[in-house]
Amino acid sequence: MFIFFGWLSDKIGRKMIIMAGCLIGALTYFTVFPMLMHYANPKLEAAQKAASVEVIADPSTCTFQGSPIARPIDFLSSCDIAKRALASAYVPYKNVVGPAGAPAKIKIGDFTIDAPTGSLNEAKNAFSPDSKKAIDAFTKAVTGAKDPKNPDAPVGAAVKAGLTAKADDAGINKPAVIGLLVFLVLLVTMVYGPIAAMLVELFPTRIRYTSMSLPYHIGNGWFGGLLPTTQRDRNFDNYQDPSAHYERRPSLIVEPQGDWGKGMVRLFEIPTDLEANDNIVAFWVPDGKIHAGDSREFAYRLRWGDLPHDESDALAYVHETRAGEGGVSGVEHTDGTRKFVVDFKGGLLGRLGDGAEVEAKTAITGGEIVLQTLSPINGTDVWRLALDVSSAPGATVELSAHIAGYGRKLTELWLYQWVVA
Repeated sequence: MFIFFGWLSDKIGRKMIIMAGCLIGALTYFTVFPMLMHYANPKLEAAQKAASVEVIADPSTCTFQGSPIARPIDFLSSCDIAKRALASAYVPYKNVVGPAGAPAKIKIGDFTIDAPTGSLNEAKNAFSPDSKKAIDAFTKAVTGAKDPKNPDAPVGAAVKAGLTAKADDAGINKPAVIGLLVFLVLLVTMVYGPIAAMLVELFPTRIRYTSMSLPYHIGNGWFGGLLPTTQRDRNFDNYQDPSAHYERRPSLIVEPQGDWGKGMVRLFEIPTDLEANDNIVAFWVPDGKIHAGDSREFAYRLRWGDLPHDESDALAYVHETRAGEGGVSGVEHTDGTRKFVVDFKGGLLGRLGDGAEVEAKTAITGGEIVLQTLSPINGTDVWRLALDVSSAPGATVELSAHIAGYGRKLTELWLYQWVVA
């Protein structure tokens, strides 16, 4: 199905299939998953209907539970401890507003359990002994399983109510469960079949292009994922420096090894008045908060060299970027705009000519695009995008552009930062 929907997206466009899969999923998920429980674990379904579970707490003491890097000791309020005890045992619950300042409680059917408040040890790296003892006792009272060595020992209220019951093989309606799972997989393939091809078009593995002006004040940009900044121009005539040989400077791509998790690359430009100063650096910023004492390990491979554009790439690449005064050639420049001319070369776009159903997708912050034109250069495989941009003095303008058509992206992404003098 992945191959089928990838093939179909080549014919009718990627967005239509991706959005259809997302829409069908949004309309059916809240029906399909209760059906899965009904056919896979009817005893659990009956238990949830018979015994409602409530967390009664002051909302101001409850914090967000979904951080992927949070530790148990980051949740000290009685509300958080109560919710974590239920969530860890996969017991669904309802939130009920309790009295302000009162400790949280869990109510399972007619049974109510008070939740403790956590405290840390002196090193601030674990619960204090008394706090840990209270939390363990509370968790056992809520979700404690039956002890085979001591069958007479009490079990947790959720276990007693059947809210943690495992599915019984004899009670599973296998054809219905398989049918529902196939339906869910079908939705996944509708989205990820076309999106696999689209991501290759959006983020080709060989290269990314970022134009950066020499900054006169600190500026920084944020990019989701990893976007290598590489040097394309290897022509000495465009540098004319026989000592520094800027045309020979190697490019560098950092290839992550293993799972770095979610995050983004922060590109930082430091003020400088000399071309010899290395003033552009990049940081990897992991998603979520990092606390004192936390550690992170990242493995990566460095690729140095010329790193030329892959001519077999289906995406056109940014060949040249030029900037100058805005307005119409041969007419006095009076509107204060600045013109940016971007040439996209090669790829599938380079084979198209006048009349092709393509358009420029542009975005800007800190300014306004007052004029935009896109046209092929006859006799070449180059398309030219021209932008006239206006902004207030002293502003930092962030520009981005690519060309799209026929349901797909046809060029890599062009990025430019303009510091308005």
